[in-house]
Amino acid sequence: MLNMHSFRTLIIMAAAALALVSCGGGDSDSGAGPSEEVRALLRTVPSDALAVAVRRSCAEAVSLLDSSTALRSLGYGGLEDSPAVISWTFDGKLSPVLAVDAGRTQARAEAAGAAAELAGSLGLHAEWYAADSLVGRHAMLVLTGSEALMTAVRRHISEGRSIMDADGFGTAVSYAGQSKDFTVLRNSGARRLLPPEFLEGLYTQRSAAAFLGRISDWITICPESDGRYRLDATLGDTPSYYTNMFGALPFADSRLGEILPSDCSFAVSLPVPQPEFREAYRRYVDASVRYTAYARRLDELEKQSGVNPLDWELENGICEAGIIAGSFGRVVALRHGEAPEGTGAQENPYRGFAGALYGSAFSLPDDSMCAEAGDWWIYGSAEAVNGFTEALAQPSGIKWPLRGNHIVMYKSGRLLCWNKKGIYLWNSDL
Repeated sequence: MLNMHSFRTLIIMAAAALALVSCGGGDSDSGAGPSEEVRALLRTVPSDALAVAVRRSCAEAVSLLDSSTALRSLGYGGLEDSPAVISWTFDGKLSPVLAVDAGRTQARAEAAGAAAELAGSLGLHAEWYAADSLVGRHAMLVLTGSEALMTAVRRHISEGRSIMDADGFGTAVSYAGQSKDFTVLRNSGARRLLPPEFLEGLYTQRSAAAFLGRISDWITICPESDGRYRLDATLGDTPSYYTNMFGALPFADSRLGEILPSDCSFAVSLPVPQPEFREAYRRYVDASVRYTAYARRLDELEKQSGVNPLDWELENGICEAGIIAGSFGRVVALRHGEAPEGTGAQENPYRGFAGALYGSAFSLPDDSMCAEAGDWWIYGSAEAVNGFTEALAQPSGIKWPLRGNHIVMYKSGRLLCWNKKGIYLWNSDL
């Protein structure tokens, strides 16, 4: 069973992959989508909810909550095996709402009544909705610790409005197909969902949240066999969405795994096949009304270094950009078409090139030094570059996906990969 810690890790991994280098889903072929019972539960979710988790049982749904939450302490009796939906809405803080299918039997109705009665003693607000044979709806019990949210739920249900009316949410749900367990995240709410120090301080919450709003509307996360999860992004067709940029790119090999040290805690690989990547990136920044800033930055770097970054990229045949973090700090790695020549750590004459060419995720506060590692150039501070070079003596042994990728990401023992089959997340030791 996925516990609260694993659930948060899953959300952070999904958001991180999108926020840092972006990934996206294809057309949904999931057919009819969730059952009517699940759709009925979703119609209890406020339209401004930031995250929605559908679970096959109430017990699994409440396991996603902190142990100190009153909803976790409530006894559900005969409802523990009932389908449930838990959602989070911001009302001054991130607050959960739980909706449980109470079925049509007397036993479940009695269990729901007992839970509702106990809820008040725990400071919870409860609302019972009887079965409706006219529309084929089961009875439902809705619980929350927020009086304001319960008021919003009552109002939404009485007016026939819910998260199902939000633009794109129906498509996001359709990606789940007939799955009884899935999660949908609203990207515009990323600032509320992500921790203040995003990815343990590697990137700020503000910068990650701002980028998420530009790359897709919703993320759908579905469990598959062997502890794997499939991710799909719901987005419009505007070229200003970063995810749409990758639709025109061929899949390519990722070899970053070859240079990961054993104490690697975080890594991202972005294959950048040329000339397709550069052309697609230009279209993206142009559609985002940021082409002037992009061109100005390249001009500034050319004046500082005496080298045009676009010419430098082409001449060196750069085909993959990477981020690696560990006890040594954080470095950026760029793979060249041919093994670069060098003699250990040296001053970096091309400061700022990686961030300007591949996005702000590849910018470093200090990239004053560089060193070679096989077919790679490593950039960062003197301390980070030297520490990374020493750490290479102990390789990570991570089973890194090699062929046909758009992006590969590693964090906390989990791998995320977007390849020809889609976007998947799994434990790195599988």
